[in-house]
Amino acid sequence: MTEEPVIYNSVAPLRNVQAMAQLLDRVQKRDRDLPGMACFYGPSGFGKTTAAAWNANRTRAYWVQMKSAWTAKKLCSSILEDVGIVPKRTIADQVDQISDELAKSGRPLLIDEADYLVSRGMIEIVRDIYESSKATIVLIGEEGAAAEAAEVGAGARPHARLGGRPARRPARGRDPRRHPLQGDRSRRGPAEADPDRLERQRAAHLRQPRPGPRACAHPRPEPDGGGGLGQERLLHRGGARAAEDLGVRRPADSAMAAPRQAIWTEARRRPQAVSAWVIAERTGVLRKTVSDYLRALERAGHLALVIDAEAEGDRVYVLVRDTGHEAPRVRRDGSAVAQGGGVEAMWRTMQVLGEFTAAEVSHHATTERGAVSEATAATYVSVLAKAGYLRKVRAAQSRLARPAVYRLVRRTGPKPPQVQRVKRVYDPNTGEVHGAEPEPHGARPRALEPA
Repeated sequence: MTEEPVIYNSVAPLRNVQAMAQLLDRVQKRDRDLPGMACFYGPSGFGKTTAAAWNANRTRAYWVQMKSAWTAKKLCSSILEDVGIVPKRTIADQVDQISDELAKSGRPLLIDEADYLVSRGMIEIVRDIYESSKATIVLIGEEGAAAEAAEVGAGARPHARLGGRPARRPARGRDPRRHPLQGDRSRRGPAEADPDRLERQRAAHLRQPRPGPRACAHPRPEPDGGGGLGQERLLHRGGARAAEDLGVRRPADSAMAAPRQAIWTEARRRPQAVSAWVIAERTGVLRKTVSDYLRALERAGHLALVIDAEAEGDRVYVLVRDTGHEAPRVRRDGSAVAQGGGVEAMWRTMQVLGEFTAAEVSHHATTERGAVSEATAATYVSVLAKAGYLRKVRAAQSRLARPAVYRLVRRTGPKPPQVQRVKRVYDPNTGEVHGAEPEPHGARPRALEPA
């Protein structure tokens, strides 16, 4: 019997949300001889998109929504854009790119509106991706999508590769608005379990000394449950020139992300001979920065030292664990960095839902990976609306207890826009900085939840 996942702090344990969670867990933990493709289908309005949004955050899945006018090349390029990889020219090369990334990252792929895969004759493209990667792929669509997908295809039949396809059911009246485990303080998210935690963190954050304008050290990792907005503390000088030209700074994690991504990309190009001095010459990153990151990757198990040397730059490593395009986020001791996970979950939720309220963003972004409070989601939504990423489609109506509804109108890429202390938004996908001031929300409209 499949163990039901615990839903924290947020989305009601609707049968469809839990059914999709069980389906993903069953397919991801399958035996190697069992199929890795599955179909999650049901009539419109049964909560398929809600289930997809929460489970995409829970598993960090890649998500793409099909459209009726899409071609096979547009499908492949959209998947690669969600991954963060520049697509190659031909469809065959793009299929290879997708398959390689899914195989190495181990993250699932969710394809919404999968009915168009059949009507547009693109189901074979998805099957080729699965055959090359053996990754978890879930097709989400209307009730007839599974039957049609199982009947379409040449040679080996797709239904031989499709896993469980549970028919979805409407919500019951006794489905609670909140999970019954919320009454147990020990099972809540960190923000809900200790209501005074945020005030203590905010007071400690204000007491910390701020660095001068010439500070160029790496930012010190701070403890984070995944729900903070990841504010800047120290600035890496080499990664913030574009932002400095505008008179503002990048967030600290972005200042580190750009050189680390360049180092990781170069290491993947030459996996048998990874050295600091070669990468520094090819990327323009300081050799000390490259050496520190390579040492952290070695401690995390991504690299293995094959030639030791007294000088850090002369050491040669071999790439032994490739986790895909995204650079591993690790500290100097090799431990994983969880900071910024809440912002990533909120941005992914906005992309999946399209239209939402701040409460819905908080609910869908809260998983076992970390809790995102409604105040944090409201501030983030407000700042993105001021920066032009969101458009308010319905104003809040306090008398009717109706919150404001927003629509995502600017999709710039998979990386979430990040808020700075000066209330500006830095977009790591485009390198642009936008000015924004948050709208009032509650008693403390400008309070950002500290990391």
